[in-house]
Amino acid sequence: MERIRITASERKATGKGKAHQLRRDGMIPAVAYGHGLKEPASLELPRKDLVQLLQKPTGRNTAFDLVVGDKSYVVFVKDLQVHPVSRILQHCDFFVTSPEREIHIKVPVQTVGRSKGEEMGARMFLVTREVLVSCLPDRIPEYITVDVSPLESGEVIYVDGIKFEDGVTPVYRSRYPVVAVKTVKAEVEATSAAAAEGEAAAAEGEPKPEGEPKKEG
Repeated sequence: MERIRITASERKATGKGKAHQLRRDGMIPAVAYGHGLKEPASLELPRKDLVQLLQKPTGRNTAFDLVVGDKSYVVFVKDLQVHPVSRILQHCDFFVTSPEREIHIKVPVQTVGRSKGEEMGARMFLVTREVLVSCLPDRIPEYITVDVSPLESGEVIYVDGIKFEDGVTPVYRSRYPVVAVKTVKAEVEATSAAAAEGEAAAAEGEPKPEGEPKKEG
C-alpha cells in the first residue's frame, strides 16, 4: 500500500515570535525525531495538509512519508498541540521510524453488536478505549474490533480473546481486560479496579522515545 506524502521545510528560525508568524501565515511549526536522526529536526509545513491527513479514517494511526528537501522519512504523528480556545492546530511532533521495524502504537477499540447481558438489563463498558499493539508502520489498523454480542452479564473479553489482523499483536499479558458487561452495581465497583489494572499493564509496554524536544510557542 502506497503511503501518503506530506512535504515540510526546514525551519531556520525558532522561538515564539517566529512560531506565531508561521501560524498567521497558515503554517505550523513541527519537530521530527527518532530513527536515523541524531537530533530533533525543526520543521514547518502547511496546516491544511496535516489537517487533511488527520481527518482521514485512520487519523493519527497513519504512517506516511514526510519529505524534507531531498530526504524522506517514514513518520507518524506522536503529539499534537491545539489552541485551548480556538482548537486550531498549533504544533506537531513527528516520530520517525523504520519501515522494516515494528512499532508500538495505541489503537482505538470499536465494539460491534449488542451483548446478551445488555438485553437483560446489564450494561456494557470499555475497560480501555485503546489497545497498545506492535506492528509494522504500514500495518497499523484503524480500529481493534471487538464483537460483544456473546457476552452475558458478569463476563469479560480479555485481549487474548480478540482476533487481531495479521501482523498485529497486543503488547499486554493475555488476561488484560478490554470489554465487560456488568450490572449497574457491579460496574461501579469494577470500573476503577479494572482501569487501574489496565493502566499498569499498558505502562509496561509503551515505548518512551528518548530526547523528546520541548514545544515552542
